Amino acid sequence: MTRAREQRFEHFTAWLAARSDRYGLGTTADEVRTRLLALRERLTTRPLRTSDSTYGRVETDQYLDAEPADRAGAGAALSALARGRAPAGDGDGKPRTAAPPLVAPFAGTALLCSQVTHAASFAEQWSAYGERRTAYPVLGATRPMFPGSGEVPGTSTCAGLPAPERPPVEPGRAGGPLLLVAHRDEVITPLPWARAMRARTGGTLLVVGDGEHGGMAGGGCAGRVVEFFAGAEGAAAEGGVCEP
Repeated sequence: MTRAREQRFEHFTAWLAARSDRYGLGTTADEVRTRLLALRERLTTRPLRTSDSTYGRVETDQYLDAEPADRAGAGAALSALARGRAPAGDGDGKPRTAAPPLVAPFAGTALLCSQVTHAASFAEQWSAYGERRTAYPVLGATRPMFPGSGEVPGTSTCAGLPAPERPPVEPGRAGGPLLLVAHRDEVITPLPWARAMRARTGGTLLVVGDGEHGGMAGGGCAGRVVEFFAGAEGAAAEGGVCEP
């Protein structure tokens, strides 16, 4: 997940560089990356304070970790901060109200932790967190938005819980048509997980060229799913990438 977020940031820097006339953060991805990391360091030591907001490392990390659909707003906010100004409009740096969980937190944690074969101790997780911070210097230190994330970045709610010898559900090879759908740039269930699952179960993998966590609300990609389940000729073997 951390690797996926780091890759998404690299895509963001290239996106900003291609729009340098608008955001003024650099004309190459490397230039944008250097400037954004320098901006984060400056705001870490000297946060920008206004009458009703503070912009420091936490707020900057939120913008650096922007989803593809939010790039325009995050880019405008980072551009303003680079000029020493507070972001305008919705880019106020304040945390948004979180949507209610789809499942009760306790039940969700119990389900998640029952699927892992090794619930590492806090000490083991902290050591792995240090390795991730080194390997992924942009976002490796931040807390990923995932049901298993502990309140302390780098830790898991499964730490120290009794782990089964093997998960209660073992995926097998598909006995019939199976369609796996992944989203190219999303970070909650990264694309490599879908590829690993396909290697284990077989079936067809359709990669949607966006950064959504889920959803096939419209466009040609939704049609591809319908064709698969309708048994359209050749649909089961296509897979590949679909641009929404």
